[in-house]
Amino acid sequence: MAKVNREWPEAENERRYWGEAMALQQAERQLAGRQEILRSVLLATVGTVLIAGLALAANWGHPPARIAIAVLGQMALCFVMTLTSATLMQVAFKLPRHPFLKFLAASAGVGLSSLALMTLVHWLIGTPEIFKTVASATAASVFYYVLFPLALLKEHLAERDRAYREATHWRCQWGLRRFPVPYGPADFGRVVWHNLFPPGKRYRELTPFTARQFRLKEVSQRPCRIAFLGDLMPMQSCSLAFDEALRDRIARADYLVANFEGSLGDGPWACLQQKHDEKILDALERLKPAERIYLSVANNHAADFDYDQYLLTKARLRERGFQVFGSRDQPAALIDGLVCLVGATQWTNQRHGYLPFLEHAEHSLREGYCNILYPHWGYEMERYPRPDWISRAKALSETFDAVVGHHSHLPGPVTFYPDASGRETLVAYSLGDATTGLKLARYQHGMLLNLDICRVTRQVVAGDWQFVRTHITGRVATLKLHDTCPLFPELSGEEGGAVTEMPRRV
Repeated sequence: MAKVNREWPEAENERRYWGEAMALQQAERQLAGRQEILRSVLLATVGTVLIAGLALAANWGHPPARIAIAVLGQMALCFVMTLTSATLMQVAFKLPRHPFLKFLAASAGVGLSSLALMTLVHWLIGTPEIFKTVASATAASVFYYVLFPLALLKEHLAERDRAYREATHWRCQWGLRRFPVPYGPADFGRVVWHNLFPPGKRYRELTPFTARQFRLKEVSQRPCRIAFLGDLMPMQSCSLAFDEALRDRIARADYLVANFEGSLGDGPWACLQQKHDEKILDALERLKPAERIYLSVANNHAADFDYDQYLLTKARLRERGFQVFGSRDQPAALIDGLVCLVGATQWTNQRHGYLPFLEHAEHSLREGYCNILYPHWGYEMERYPRPDWISRAKALSETFDAVVGHHSHLPGPVTFYPDASGRETLVAYSLGDATTGLKLARYQHGMLLNLDICRVTRQVVAGDWQFVRTHITGRVATLKLHDTCPLFPELSGEEGGAVTEMPRRV
């Protein structure tokens, strides 16, 4: 393994554990102080009113004096206990490090202690119906002792995610998760569903495909042409080849851009790690000279191992002559003094701070350049973008000159969105998988997109797109151009010869 020069000044032991510790400290900081007390008082007041009614109903029929003592005692006890328990739950939540243990400490630990104390107090004050009084209060409180810790857990996870995504000291290890999932439970469930059953057509009507060839403006001189592919997934045991038609199309472009999904490094095992063999780089060099290929390392598998292996991957790619972008220290690459190509990721399997996240992409905009965003975003195995994805794309199209995405493993719509001035901005939601060694057919579809950038106005003036598909025969995976894709049977390919003229203010 090649030795990589470290790019940070911290000592080794400080570097390895600083990130996770700081993320946890920042997460806990939100659960302390005035916010904690006010939340406890509010919960205590609401709980007292509810419990008073239950205590009255439980002791109805007894002498009024006894009822009053029971109700007032329960109200005082409830207020004190809820105020105390809410505070204790927030304190207990901080003690363990693992999120699940945090939840148990706040829920079961404080809940059972409160139950025991409530029973003791009612025995001491002589409540007529101890069991009924305690049981009714417990039944009403069980949701509180579950839902409030769940709210604390949600708040903690959100703050932890924000902490590592916003980390200023990002040159560090963040701890390896053995079973990493970049999504929440609902989105993870959708991924599992779409791997078991065919990807759905939901939201199809929201995003139509633009014509396969489009022109925004006529130019008198030859533009700079950039070819885009999607995810370069590991080839497993296969070698990679390209058919002649694809090689010819890419040869006409000045540059090629693709997403290098995974790592050339190695390390401790974790589920879903993506490890590349350098043979894929040999195949890319046969497609185009390495110095004319731009590889993004902003994706959810770039941090599958650790920071050292991430540095190793970048170093090996650069040693081979490839142009590398999409890291925290170099989120963007400048092409021919015309284009600012920005890499960013919405997702990461392993928590870290050394990749540029999508919410920070606009920090890399360059005035006077054609700014093209190349994001790793969206949702896996979904053909059409969801409404929230569309809203984000429209917002980004207001500041970027084009948005060319990847991550979903499927090709997605190529479309245009106008801004308030009438400027049309291209958004390609997903270019799918450009390479893969998987023999599952649904992972073998992608797209080639060409964009022409005017050398005078530095704007996108024309372009075209076409489907690509990986064909695996034995141990050879060949990427070929296709006019059609079985995922989109409504696109016949016959419209490919037409050129759509799209007026644009530049």
